[in-house]
Amino acid sequence: MQAGKLDCHALSDAGRRRSINEDHFLIADLVKAVRIQLTSLSYDEHAEVTGHSLGKILLVADGMGAHEAGKRAATLAVDETISYMVNRMHWHNFQKVSSSKSDSDLLAEDLIAAFQYCQGRIQNEANLNPLRQGMCTTLTVAIVDWPTLHLVHAGGSRCYLYRDQKIRQLTRDHTRAQLLVDSGARRDLSAKQLGGRNALWNVVGGDSAELEPQFFTMDLTAGDSLLLCSDGLTAHLCDESIAGTLSAAQTAHGACEKLVAEANADGGSDNITVIVARFHDLKESLRLETAEAGSDLLGDSTSGASEDEASADARRGKLNPDMPVALDG
Repeated sequence: MQAGKLDCHALSDAGRRRSINEDHFLIADLVKAVRIQLTSLSYDEHAEVTGHSLGKILLVADGMGAHEAGKRAATLAVDETISYMVNRMHWHNFQKVSSSKSDSDLLAEDLIAAFQYCQGRIQNEANLNPLRQGMCTTLTVAIVDWPTLHLVHAGGSRCYLYRDQKIRQLTRDHTRAQLLVDSGARRDLSAKQLGGRNALWNVVGGDSAELEPQFFTMDLTAGDSLLLCSDGLTAHLCDESIAGTLSAAQTAHGACEKLVAEANADGGSDNITVIVARFHDLKESLRLETAEAGSDLLGDSTSGASEDEASADARRGKLNPDMPVALDG
């Protein structure tokens, strides 16, 4: 996908107050593939031959709804987004989008259509089951076609870019508080000061027929990091704290564990899901591989304790109360 190395990891945790985790995430490679039906060669029947990665998909969904309906909404969002991408998108233009505006527009249309397809599937299932009526989910999808990032988003989950020791939120929170700030009705206060982070006006599913996915594209450079997260992280950590953790962590795995631990230490009021993707150049990749090799030789006496602690954190929390539709948190 790029001349360098991608270090990517994800972690999802129920938090300290909930026993049910209604978040989902996905990291996947986009590849060309051939499925063999019959051959005289030494392949197994129905074996698949795949090519190199054409790009990377990163996805976070934060479901909402009573009686575990939120978990179902997030599950549908992941399943149906991938199904739509595989079966309906115009992948023959995928690696041309950075050089052709028409191809870029086509990709934007395809990704927005994937969100609308999810919207229909979630609402149709909700209409058939009274316990799932009104269920909905946030959905943030990043596709990296190096060096281009394509981002489509709805809801209160976020995607951040960390570059040159600075952090930038790429997505917009689709909360009613942020809408008031953006419209100019409350310029005197920030969306955080207004509160109401859990009141969303734009989600996948729910009772509204309208869905307005946000589409964004930009070029990445070696040394960049991406963070996708549910609002269980940002409810407890400010942007500066997140930037500090991304800067200090040696690996994507380490950054994920640290971010989740910090959110839990501050209260862990909601499910917490993070994906960290770090794009290293060749020199940095070599340095990290050398450091990892040295660490393996010396051993790491703290790794087991960290895993046990993380497992215990995932089991903490009380039963999740019923939540009103489109209220996340």
